Amino acid sequence: MATIIIKRTSEYANYFRDCQIFIDGNKIGNISNGQTKEFKTTSGQHTVQAKIDWGTSQKILLTLNDDDNKELTLSGFKYSKQIMYIGLIITIITYILIYALHIDMLYGILLLSPVFFIIFYYATIGRKKYLTLMEL
Repeated sequence: MATIIIKRTSEYANYFRDCQIFIDGNKIGNISNGQTKEFKTTSGQHTVQAKIDWGTSQKILLTLNDDDNKELTLSGFKYSKQIMYIGLIITIITYILIYALHIDMLYGILLLSPVFFIIFYYATIGRKKYLTLMEL
């Protein structure tokens, strides 16, 4: 039998959520944060996709022969770590501007808006790009 090995990266954004793994549209299991799992399948062409809540990855088409091992890596969207850090820093700066320096709250909202737009994008239009599934 052929084997598909999926390595999920460890990340803060999806730490407590498991990803569902689908082969040919059928759910075959879950994978936790930082986990590596092997999924047995038949030889031939298969599509592999990962889902987490509303977000999905693109579909990967694999051609497997008997006793083939294909390794895939699964992670969140490309800049998830940077977005979290930037959002935290901007939130702290906004708090300081509003409460310590008594600057108008509108400026704080303007500072936070790019982070919210990116989150909004991945929650709506970009939900099919929320996860990244790549063949190694």
